[in-house]
Amino acid sequence: KYSKNGELVLRKNFYTPECFVNIAQEADSYVQDYFVQPEQSRLNNKYAHQLFWCNQDLDTLFTTFIQSPFIDSTWSGSASMNYQYAVLSSDTSLFYSIGVWQPETTLNDACIKKISHTGGELWNFIHSELGDDSCYALLPMDDGGVIAAVFEVSTNNEPPKNKLIRLDGNGNPTWTLNSPGGFDSKFINSIIGNGPDVVISGRHVTTDITGYSTIAIVVSVDTLGNTHWVRTFGEYEELIFKDFTNVVKTCDENYVAGGTWLSTPGIDDIPKGEVDLDFDEFAYLIKLDRVSGDILWERKYRFLEIYEDQHILIDLKATLDGGVIFCGEARDMNQIEDGPIQQGWLVKLDECGCLVPGCDSLCNYVGCASNDTTVFFPPVANQFIVGPNPAAQFINIYFAGGDLDLAQTHFDLYDLQGRLVYSFVPDAPDTTYMLSTEQFASGTYVVLLHHNGEKVQEQKILIAGR
Repeated sequence: KYSKNGELVLRKNFYTPECFVNIAQEADSYVQDYFVQPEQSRLNNKYAHQLFWCNQDLDTLFTTFIQSPFIDSTWSGSASMNYQYAVLSSDTSLFYSIGVWQPETTLNDACIKKISHTGGELWNFIHSELGDDSCYALLPMDDGGVIAAVFEVSTNNEPPKNKLIRLDGNGNPTWTLNSPGGFDSKFINSIIGNGPDVVISGRHVTTDITGYSTIAIVVSVDTLGNTHWVRTFGEYEELIFKDFTNVVKTCDENYVAGGTWLSTPGIDDIPKGEVDLDFDEFAYLIKLDRVSGDILWERKYRFLEIYEDQHILIDLKATLDGGVIFCGEARDMNQIEDGPIQQGWLVKLDECGCLVPGCDSLCNYVGCASNDTTVFFPPVANQFIVGPNPAAQFINIYFAGGDLDLAQTHFDLYDLQGRLVYSFVPDAPDTTYMLSTEQFASGTYVVLLHHNGEKVQEQKILIAGR
């Protein structure tokens, strides 16, 4: 648990000795003073999921186990379950979706459970078609029901299909919207509501290119099946992956979508000695106008620990000041002998999507709170901005880039004795790079930007004592 300033408040571990496996799962689960932590476990040698119901101090109030509705079948495969999504409703009941195996089939069905705020199971809904069905997005409704985004993969060589299914408070379907916004051959990761409208985000898969290739997509529809707008991002490229794992509504009623953006650098971008570099990944966020779907701003973020890495954005939430917080992990793919080294990251952005304030001089913001005023940032005349200054845990460098040739561009960090202590090649313009200060002693440093062998800009920064 972290404060609004990013300081660690408390940390607790969740573990159940009688369970064979303890694997934490993601859940959109904070409501009032409740949150629920799902976990994949084994109970009596059968698959089970355990839910930890906690208060805001992370004290466990009670736990409950969930098992497949087909757990008593004599067919052994029916015991298995695949966690997919969990979200708390406003009355602190829980909607929980899993993939389950039925004795009559060999593929997954989508199972949605409603769990009471005391842990009791209220109802099950099973979506079963001739194929592999899943549900990775749920939207609780005011009447106690839910809208589920169901993804169907056919066994008859038909294209995948998406459906929005409305369930009432008793788990009965009241309407189905097929292919919302033309959203077929696509995977829905997130769904939010805004009055009568529904906004979904995910990825679109193409089979026209050899190898797996996706682009990110956001769609706005209403519950009658009318499409307001569709926005896709990026181009199809072989073995290139772009995905929006989350979409949230900000306090000004617009939307921010975020996810993972993988790109392949040119050979000139590969640092000396790193000849095996295959890709770069960024956390990628955009803000969209709620009416038109037009892009208001877009941002990319990455660590500077390693060159061959994966940056995964797992979750995204809007904050009351108009900004967002995202979390995820960076994986060092050079360390593969015992599995990749993982580092979690938690990033708070302002209302303009900036980690370094002033990264976007065109972003004029009117705050959501009554005491907020319009903020005008001065134009970014330089090629980069560094912040915070002094720096504690991270040196954050927003790189504008402009018309610079990236192949001829690099950053250097010098101490006051003139010694080069760090260097990196920026992968893309309009990107914020985060460098941990753990490897540097406290003191004053100089950040230098070089292009074509010439110094373009320099800025001093103080690394504060830790």
